[in-house]
Amino acid sequence: MKRVLIYNLFSNVMFEIVVWMIYLKSQGWTIGEIAILEGMFTISQFAFELPSGVISDKLGHKLTLVLGEISCFIYLFGYFFPHIHLVIYISFILFALGLSLISGTDVSILYDAIPVKEKSKYIKYSGIFNSIGILGVAFGNAVGGWLAKISWTTLFIIAIIFRFCAIVAAMSINEDNLESVDELQMKQSILKKMYHFLKNSKEYQRLLLVICFSDAAVTISYQYGSLLLSTIHVPTELVSTIFGTISLLGALVSYSIYKIVKKIDENKITLCLIELSMLLALLFITKNKIVIIFGLIIINVSFEMWNVILENKIQKIVLEGIRATSISTINLFT
Repeated sequence: MKRVLIYNLFSNVMFEIVVWMIYLKSQGWTIGEIAILEGMFTISQFAFELPSGVISDKLGHKLTLVLGEISCFIYLFGYFFPHIHLVIYISFILFALGLSLISGTDVSILYDAIPVKEKSKYIKYSGIFNSIGILGVAFGNAVGGWLAKISWTTLFIIAIIFRFCAIVAAMSINEDNLESVDELQMKQSILKKMYHFLKNSKEYQRLLLVICFSDAAVTISYQYGSLLLSTIHVPTELVSTIFGTISLLGALVSYSIYKIVKKIDENKITLCLIELSMLLALLFITKNKIVIIFGLIIINVSFEMWNVILENKIQKIVLEGIRATSISTINLFT
């Protein structure tokens, strides 16, 4: 378990993720070219998402995780050739492939690593897992800009070192502790099993809809949050502080969610948090600074809580042999 958590920390530290657009623009890329690149990356992720889940369930979660990290590792070298557009395009396709292979596989390997007697406490481990991931993202975002200020070469070399550490951490995960899929399951068509599961499991269908719409809505509020704050004249440095606060509070509530659901019914928590977020989002039309700032913080922090709860529900109902595929299917719809 410790190795899975250490892996998750290194995997989520991406120093380049906040400043890559600035870098390419400084190297002569136009806004239009950057937009095309980002669009191609998104389409590639969409195309790879479901096949990567099938690959994970077929080849094994550990091997798939390592392959995903290697793909992300290779992508980083593309930044040393910014004037060769084809190299950058190929690099971003590899990045999309790597993220797709990791997506769904990481939480599947987390579930596999939990001892059988502890499976009912998945929400506890998931909360810790998410908390560490959020802190890794926050660290990468905070430090990336400062590394770029030193030099772009320094930024990418350190990013490569951290991604290499993620590969080593993934390879160090003890496969003996992971659940294996029996031979009969391996012979069955994963896509066929997934189709029947999606068709017949009403609970999975409902969870899929809730996760897709809530995730998409909160992602929009996060992505356009900085733009929204700038329109009400919030200083750039305060915007950075607000999103840093969101990361820290998100990590804290993810870590604490297991204790919270022991005292309050998880369905009530999820419903109340989603309704509160909807109300706060509606109040954005007031254009009141305090309302919008606290609204963005509460909505995004609340999401980290209900996301762990819903993920726990998914892990309880999915079938062995299509665990990663089930999660990739949700990511695909999202």
